[in-house]
Amino acid sequence: MSEDNRKFDRYIGEINDLLVSYVNKETAYDVCSVYLIDDYDAYLSIIEKVKEIESKYSFARKVSFIEVPSKTFAKINATNFPSFKLIKSKKCSTLLLNSYVNENPNLAEIFTMESVSTGKIKLYEKVFQDCLYLSYKDYATKETVIVKRNIGIGTVIFSNNHFATERKATMMRIDRKENQPNVIKYRDWYLLEMDDDIQQLVNMVEC
Repeated sequence: MSEDNRKFDRYIGEINDLLVSYVNKETAYDVCSVYLIDDYDAYLSIIEKVKEIESKYSFARKVSFIEVPSKTFAKINATNFPSFKLIKSKKCSTLLLNSYVNENPNLAEIFTMESVSTGKIKLYEKVFQDCLYLSYKDYATKETVIVKRNIGIGTVIFSNNHFATERKATMMRIDRKENQPNVIKYRDWYLLEMDDDIQQLVNMVEC
């Protein structure tokens, strides 16, 4: 593990320890890495302590903060769902492609790293993401405020009147890329997406 990775692990560890320490009190609880604080002084305290930790590091990923007006009812939903992320690492792409070709030797001349490099074949890996959906009515403007975002390394919300839930979404509802005719699903965790030229070659070989 590189020094940067070790440093990032320490950073995440300090952030998590801080946020969890507030969850253990009566003023807060967590839902899917979303930390709900119903005590405003505690909320302000977290902001200051998080800033102290972030100032020791130079990472772009930071804790998010959301403040719901006091006594305003908020609906909060944290969803963990699987999605497919493009593989950018040449090493990972090579390992995946070699594995697929070993199991499908008849496609060895088609599924090459050259095709990946030129974008004719795109490789995807299944990842799991935590997303936040929050809504409340702003009584000053009479409008509904909606917040949608990735939870990231941590999201802290001040709200003293809310209904919070968490759920795990299914792949079929969230990501339908695997159902496209030009996509091959491999071992449940990977997708191989082909352009028209590659798909035609595959169809010819398989006929």
